[in-house]
Amino acid sequence: MSALQGFTDAAGGSLDVWGNRIGAFLPPHTWLYVAFGFRINGPGVDETGKKLCRKMSAWELAGPLLLLCSMPEKLFGKLLIIWVDNSGSVFVYSKGYSTACNLCCPLINAIHEVARAIGCEVEIRKIRRCS
Repeated sequence: MSALQGFTDAAGGSLDVWGNRIGAFLPPHTWLYVAFGFRINGPGVDETGKKLCRKMSAWELAGPLLLLCSMPEKLFGKLLIIWVDNSGSVFVYSKGYSTACNLCCPLINAIHEVARAIGCEVEIRKIRRCS
């Protein structure tokens, strides 16, 4: 089975720089992005008081989920290798959970569930910094 190669990246939220987002690319022609809203760019915090703009491991895991959800017909029955430049995200995904970030576990579960539903095997691997 030949693997598809996907690439994702996320930029941390900031009130100084609007337009930070999660982006994904599936060669040769598919580009996707979701811009962060006010809560992530600004004063938003999670239930523990941690700023949402600083949850980079979670935002880097949202990229693979974006890729899976946006093109299930292209990914059906395929092996998808997703390259992510955040080593924490790659480690958390391979481990299957995070005790440090409360947003990572639901994202990991969602990636697994969507991949299973569309018959796609997902591997997340580390790549040198993308941005």
